[in-house]
Amino acid sequence: MNKKKIIQKMLPHTIAILIFYVLTLIFFRETLFNEKQINQHDIQQYRNSARELNEFNANKPLSEQSLWTNSMFSGMPSYLISIKWYNDIVMALYEYYGMGLSHPVRIFIFSLLSFYILLLSFKIRPYIAIIGAIGFTFSSYNVIGFFGGHNSRIGAIAFVPLVLAGLHFAYQKKIWMGVAITSVAMALHIAFAHIQITYYLLFIVLTYCIVEFFIFLSRKQLFLFLKISILLLIGACIGLGTSAGKLFTIYEYNKYSIRGKAELQEQIQERRTGEGLDKEYAFQYSNGIIEPIVLFIPNILGGSSQQSLDKKSYLGKKMKEYEIPDSQANALLENAPTYWGNQPLTAPYYSGCIFIFLFVLGFVSHISLKNQVDYKKEYLDKGFFHFFFEKTQRVYFLWMFFMILAGIMLSWGSNFYLNSLLFDYLPGYNKFRSPTFTMLIPIFFFILGGCIALEEVFLASFQQNWRKIEKKQIRNLLLAVLLTAGFALLLLCIGILFSYTGKVDTQLAENEYPKWFLEALILDRKYLFRMDAFRTIFYILLSACVIFFLWRKKITIQVATLSITTLVVFDVLLVADRFVKKDSFTSNAPVITPDANKKILLDSSYYRVLYLPNPFNDANTSYYHHSIGGYSAAKLRRYQDLIEHCLSREYARCIGIIRTQEYNFTSLPVINMLNTKYFQMGEEYKDVIKNNNANGPVWFVKKLVPVTTPDEEMKTLCTIDTKTTAVIDVNKYPILQTEYDTTGNISFQKYQPNKITYISSTSEKRFAVFSEIYYPEGWKAKIDDQEIPIMRVNYVLRALEIPQGEHTITFTFESDSYLQGNTIMKIFSWILLGTLLSGLGYEIYKTSLIFHENKENTSEKNMKWKKKKILDTST
Repeated sequence: MNKKKIIQKMLPHTIAILIFYVLTLIFFRETLFNEKQINQHDIQQYRNSARELNEFNANKPLSEQSLWTNSMFSGMPSYLISIKWYNDIVMALYEYYGMGLSHPVRIFIFSLLSFYILLLSFKIRPYIAIIGAIGFTFSSYNVIGFFGGHNSRIGAIAFVPLVLAGLHFAYQKKIWMGVAITSVAMALHIAFAHIQITYYLLFIVLTYCIVEFFIFLSRKQLFLFLKISILLLIGACIGLGTSAGKLFTIYEYNKYSIRGKAELQEQIQERRTGEGLDKEYAFQYSNGIIEPIVLFIPNILGGSSQQSLDKKSYLGKKMKEYEIPDSQANALLENAPTYWGNQPLTAPYYSGCIFIFLFVLGFVSHISLKNQVDYKKEYLDKGFFHFFFEKTQRVYFLWMFFMILAGIMLSWGSNFYLNSLLFDYLPGYNKFRSPTFTMLIPIFFFILGGCIALEEVFLASFQQNWRKIEKKQIRNLLLAVLLTAGFALLLLCIGILFSYTGKVDTQLAENEYPKWFLEALILDRKYLFRMDAFRTIFYILLSACVIFFLWRKKITIQVATLSITTLVVFDVLLVADRFVKKDSFTSNAPVITPDANKKILLDSSYYRVLYLPNPFNDANTSYYHHSIGGYSAAKLRRYQDLIEHCLSREYARCIGIIRTQEYNFTSLPVINMLNTKYFQMGEEYKDVIKNNNANGPVWFVKKLVPVTTPDEEMKTLCTIDTKTTAVIDVNKYPILQTEYDTTGNISFQKYQPNKITYISSTSEKRFAVFSEIYYPEGWKAKIDDQEIPIMRVNYVLRALEIPQGEHTITFTFESDSYLQGNTIMKIFSWILLGTLLSGLGYEIYKTSLIFHENKENTSEKNMKWKKKKILDTST
């Protein structure tokens, strides 16, 4: 292959990479060039919760990392917060694949390249693949999730296309390259440790493999299918092995988190298996039945929960009419509650109306039996399998259509009975929340199918005789327009029957918003829906015109490509831009410690803080102090039980006590047992209240109350005086006595996240309760140098029986799953590198062999032609 051909072959890919890079730079210009920080809520919460760990673990080898933090929820493992692993090779692949961009911006490059490679695996020309990659990456699903701070979710999604690309390459007979890509893609995907997206990926992969099984079966190539599948399975396992430690620790922690086994009887009765999330909590974010139409018309339900409106809107005009101050009016318009669905918080996941139109065009072209010549005779002659699976594109479109329906139905959550059955019976499904996340599946397949259909549109344009394609293709084009633009027009017509009111209006009325405010808001919702419906119709008609003129040879394929690309970019990016707020990028201002936190930090003792404005869903306090609250979707199960049954009641009681300004907190036994020394009401100096009734880090108790069930334990805990009494489950921790003397001394000595030291001095045996959260995996207690078992009391705390005399008591946290997992990760990382180099090397070698064979054949043909020419000349 000469240099000219190599350049011609590589040029489209080079252009694609340049487009992806430039587009990413433009989209994130504020942070890349203006030195602004991306304002991601969940990431800020992560930084707050991880500060203690990051500072302690800095410059420490892996063997000395702390795997526990007291920053949130009185203490929890750091497996899902911040922890270092042996993943140097995987991180190097990230660096190369991200083309030098910093995290998290490079997630968008990951997604662009992955979807581009996927489309290439389906033999789609590069310029169409560019369109699909842009549409998928800059869909509102990804943009909303990214600016919400869901980096692990969006990062995991970025490699879903690459995993499928590896599979498809392998089943298309490029086996070793497919295995290598699958291994690397799985390694990069699983490194983000978002198991919910991995679960959806498994769903996609399994259905795809089933489709390929029947295709190979119809060709009588079942052995080849098994061979490829086994190799792909080995490759996927290699990729998974590079994150073995993460998977081990997540599996271990999952058993004790809110996704694990329920402890209280009322929770067990609600769950068929006694495990998983509470169904109401899991289905909190469920689409309404018509809500998936946002894939097509994003503002059908008013847009997002906090949509921006301009001053020319009905609401803006009304506020001007009623002389609302500009500052207040601007704040309301910037975050107007235009969404009128039933979700508490949402934003529309838009896949692009052009891709949906193209998908429908491809679907009707392949599925309609009118397009099949003598299909009855063919069916009878060849049999069902050969007839149905002979044309793989038809099978793929049916598969994609099924996946789109499945994704939409799963997104309905509590609004569709099937999901309750899946929640109860499908393994692992009850571990996840936010059913709306499944909208990833229809977005993915609408864009994939749309690009396949567009490739076929371009192929049809190469037919020289227009009459050959007129009847069949024009009928399909008109049908696709009718089904899409016609559907949008139908919705526009029946929109007059919509109420345009929802739960948020009831809340606004309860908060005494004036009637004119609600009326203006309803008019804006109607306007937003109408404009988006017209917008959808406009884009579909324009796209259909481009295709029609291409087929009629009125425009060239280059003009058609540029036109479709422009339409897609405007369609997708303009919707995505709606969710990039003014405050999405903020200046990198230095962190200023609020006066309230400065006041608390003057105390150098060991204690915890309760942040009253938002105690159990905010990690700002964790940045400065050990908190009894925090921000995590993976709290310990028992601690969540404590919040629901005791802490919530005591929190309300605490607010009442503070209002009376008596500051006697003896009636808060559970808050006190967690060593809550300070209550913080705000950021000012005066917003700090000291709790002189906190139990402290450790204390001796007089009495143990034996119980036999978790329900008894919780019920008793909420009523006892935790300073003198402790409740213990004797079925799990047998005791020899229930009465103890409390004379003697025990005190806190030294704190590290993974090691806490106490000293005691007693004349007889005592029973000590520690204000530390009990976790059955990893914590070890030693009195002097002798290890003793840790008991659990008061539902969540650690306790020890202390012998007489003077002793040093040490708690240390070590995780075998972490240490063993790191070793396995190191081994599989090197195997991954070998697999990648071997797979790609083999494909290069095979390509070179084919090239040399072609070259030799060409030379032989040339020699024969020369000999023939010489003979002819001599004759």
